[in-house]
Amino acid sequence: MSNHLISIYLIPDVIVEDSEYARLLAQYPGVSHDGVNRIFPICLPDAVNPVLFEEVEGVDSMLAFGSLLFADDRAIHGEQSILGTLHTHPMWRVWCGQYETVAELEVDYNVVFSEPLDTNLTLSELLSDVRVQIKTFFGG
Repeated sequence: MSNHLISIYLIPDVIVEDSEYARLLAQYPGVSHDGVNRIFPICLPDAVNPVLFEEVEGVDSMLAFGSLLFADDRAIHGEQSILGTLHTHPMWRVWCGQYETVAELEVDYNVVFSEPLDTNLTLSELLSDVRVQIKTFFGG
């Protein structure tokens, strides 16, 4: 049985009138689990160059996941059963960087990178370094 397609957009600093994000927001409030992205219950049929995310396993899953992190202002489309829980993935949380303490970041960092985090840096420095590590991992 096929699942309902939904979309995720990066929350813009400034909402541009008549942008895909603005058009969706005018119709649906959507929801943000991470403070960085907003999930909408539909996909616009005229979305420009959306990233389609499909559930895959193993290394392919990590590579597909990387494409999501670099979607920028493009929509991410996928089944609700997949995208609706994406915010629970440690790499997604690390990428979004919404941590209040180094200890919180350290837990997810260890899962993503399988190595200890340099806790001698400030949280802000660590979050910046981690984003660079993720970009480097995916060739960005």
